[in-house]
Amino acid sequence: MREISSNARGLRGALTNPTELARRKGNIRKSYPVKFAGRRYKDAETAYKTLKPAYKNAEHYALMVEIMTAKLEQYPALVKALTRKGGSAWIMSCTHQPKPSADRWTTKGKNWFIKALNEAYAINMWRYWRNQSR
Repeated sequence: MREISSNARGLRGALTNPTELARRKGNIRKSYPVKFAGRRYKDAETAYKTLKPAYKNAEHYALMVEIMTAKLEQYPALVKALTRKGGSAWIMSCTHQPKPSADRWTTKGKNWFIKALNEAYAINMWRYWRNQSR
């Protein structure tokens, strides 16, 4: 099973939102700060948690996709690594269960984290190919 979370090492740790937590645990070596909506956040998780209160509950998924899209745009090496692993098929074969409980973001819940990551990857790939064709 391929778990994407702060508990995972390497690429799977870098793809999680709380990358600073993954780094503190020793699972990744570098930080992945995210610039979003005119501000810089220490990681995607901090951006999401900071901005979430300003959004309606129904908009939380879209906010997550936007933040993850920004992260992948800012770290193209992550997109290249995802593509080498198999892209969307690889992402969708992964799990996100950093804690035992089920909620909308976890694999035991609605699996929104994996779906949002896959959508962000697809957006980045579409933008890449659009720019290549110009």
